[in-house]
Amino acid sequence: MTRTSKDGKTIIGESFEELGIKVKNRAVYKTTCPNCSYSRTKKNDECLSVDANEGIANCHHCGIAYLIDKKTHISSIPVTKEYKLPKQEVNYDIDENVKKWFKEERGISDATLKKAKVTTGTKFMPQVKKERNVIKFNYFFQDKLVNIKYRDGNKNFMFEGGAQLIFYNLDCMLSNDIDSVVLVEGETDMLAYMEAGISNVLSVPNGASKGSMKMDYLTDYYYLFDNVWRRENGLKSISKIAIATDDDDPGIALKEELIRRLGSYRCHSVDFKGCNDPNEMLVKHGTTALFNSFDMSTPVPLKDVTQANELYGRLMKMRDDGGLKPGARVGSDEFKKLYSYDQARLTVITGIPSHGKSSWLDDQVVRLAVEHDWVFGLFSPESFPIELHATKLMSKLMGKHFDHMSKTEIKKALEFINKHFVWIYPKDDNYRLTNILNIATDLVKRHGINGLVIDPWTEIDKEGQTATEDINGYLTELNQYKRAMNLHIFLVAHPTKMPKDPKTGKFEAPDLYSVSGSSHFYNKADGGITIYRDFETEIVTLFVNKVKFDHLGRMGYCNLRYNLNSGRYKSVKSEDWDNSSWLESFGKGLFD
Repeated sequence: MTRTSKDGKTIIGESFEELGIKVKNRAVYKTTCPNCSYSRTKKNDECLSVDANEGIANCHHCGIAYLIDKKTHISSIPVTKEYKLPKQEVNYDIDENVKKWFKEERGISDATLKKAKVTTGTKFMPQVKKERNVIKFNYFFQDKLVNIKYRDGNKNFMFEGGAQLIFYNLDCMLSNDIDSVVLVEGETDMLAYMEAGISNVLSVPNGASKGSMKMDYLTDYYYLFDNVWRRENGLKSISKIAIATDDDDPGIALKEELIRRLGSYRCHSVDFKGCNDPNEMLVKHGTTALFNSFDMSTPVPLKDVTQANELYGRLMKMRDDGGLKPGARVGSDEFKKLYSYDQARLTVITGIPSHGKSSWLDDQVVRLAVEHDWVFGLFSPESFPIELHATKLMSKLMGKHFDHMSKTEIKKALEFINKHFVWIYPKDDNYRLTNILNIATDLVKRHGINGLVIDPWTEIDKEGQTATEDINGYLTELNQYKRAMNLHIFLVAHPTKMPKDPKTGKFEAPDLYSVSGSSHFYNKADGGITIYRDFETEIVTLFVNKVKFDHLGRMGYCNLRYNLNSGRYKSVKSEDWDNSSWLESFGKGLFD
């Protein structure tokens, strides 16, 4: 969270990205100033001097200084990606046939096309393997061309290679006048709202889908929606965000994720009066109806309030989609039959020290990242320093020990880890649960995390409270939080000292009732897994000793073997180890 010094001359934040400062691939450089450049005649004048090593920046125009707070709470691996900038358009003429099509088929005037900087031209389209006449949607930010989306007459699309994905019409967010914005899922929908007289409208660049929603375009520019940043930079707060995505399954999924990331308290739903999207509403009902749809949008329901009449549609949709389905399945075939991961769940993982709880959990989260595109917040103090933990994740990803990776492999693995894992690292040693969850909330909003790892529970500062009723309270708080944030929480909890079997001399395998402190770890969890390693046979047994909902799995056990080189786990039924990179080979049956 950004803040301003008492004298108003210094803006303090946790990273340059949060402060709105462009990050370049060098320590000392110049760039534009988030405080003044957008309002200047020379918007591209690089008036801000940045020293990344010292965490400071100074503007030579407005005099504002920026400072990175050394007590940063969120740590991620610093990977800077360089984006290609398209060639700036010189000729903004539009083909007459394209103008006619927009006017007759879409209800979009020539004036709106010019305002949105739509152009036409030719482009080699790989879908048809030939040069085609195309419409060019030019994506600008701070009056600089950032990307171009090309569309041919057969609805084939492509972006400029290597360019950054951003919202279409993103410059509207820098206006001093707006306190509300409309979000749509396509360029023509954005043009429709502009035709109706609403300029504060953004389109996502890559439409909607029911699958993964990485939303780098939101992650990179989330600060423009952050009201603290906006007020500190002389902009009005965004109090209303009207979500006007298509009225189909992908559009609804996109709407739900935008609401989760931007906050339901300020999000509204738009009623298209029987139409599927804003452009169809414009064509059928005209500009006045579409303009009024923004004013007449309704606040989205709050998560903590439900009425019975809201359930019918959800239940019918659930039935029509095939009923209750399992969550994300990863690991060996045997384990996939026993357990799956759904969001808004709490999984407690236990096991005797040195039996590999953290290593197995690392294996699971990497698989979830690769196979299901999950993003994780990691609070893993016992795995600090972060660099060491990163090497373990990278080894599982690449199928080899970190020491045996080439520079190219390290860079490639690091880019993947950077996209899917963010470490929660309270450098002020504030390990209280409330603080960890507050940081995780920021990660939901900024990075869209799907999972939160707390490893181990003993590192959470209980403020001297260890009684059973206090543990019950903490676990209740975690369950409330998982539902509010729609997160899968992985909680690693150590057991009490286990007795030895008098016949074998081996420790008995613990279960959730064995977790140190309270039986509430069994009572409050949605699922529970025990990791047990036999040091004579080197077999690791996974005991699934609780599954709250039967569509997510069942109780049972399976046996695995552990690879010291890669840190991966495989079924004992598999003969050969898979040592290939999951980045290169995903989807080819590698996951046992």
